Amino acid sequence: MLQRIFNKEYEVFDKDLKCLRDVEFKDFAIIASRGTNFDALKRVFGKRNIPINIIRDVDIKENEILLVTKNLVRLLYYSLNEDYENIEYIHSFISLARSFLFSMKDKDIYTAVKEKKILTQEFVLKLELIKEKLRYLSLKEIVETLYEYYDIESKFYEIGNYKENLMYSEMILKIADSLDLMNNSIKDFIDISQI
Repeated sequence: MLQRIFNKEYEVFDKDLKCLRDVEFKDFAIIASRGTNFDALKRVFGKRNIPINIIRDVDIKENEILLVTKNLVRLLYYSLNEDYENIEYIHSFISLARSFLFSMKDKDIYTAVKEKKILTQEFVLKLELIKEKLRYLSLKEIVETLYEYYDIESKFYEIGNYKENLMYSEMILKIADSLDLMNNSIKDFIDISQI
């Protein structure tokens, strides 16, 4: 099927370039169940010279990049609504504070939550500074901005599997872009990423 698409020279709208361009293999993702014979898929794609990258036995819900992204977006959502007492806001703060992205000490996290000083923490203050700029962006632009603002890609080296984590971040951006096309909101992104 993919080969037919490429032979007919389909075009896609490139939101970054703001114009139509020829479709490329990177515009597609195939999601298959764990029971799928991935070796057969790889052989079939290889015979047709279609590049393929297979990730096996990975539960994306537990992927660190998805968890950090989901919690950054959730923190932003509650911040935009100034709902700082919401348990989800507090949970997102704790998760992010303990993550590879910020690596706060448990004692400092506990103190920030207990003394209601979450808003004084550096990474939260940074988000407060840009939140209004993010309010009117698309989901993809929000995620891209958060990735750049917190320099997430540079942290991939610290947690290992740089290429795999980069691929996950690109997959998350594609999901956000797809949700944009369906007019989904930040809240929808949060709800979908909890599935």
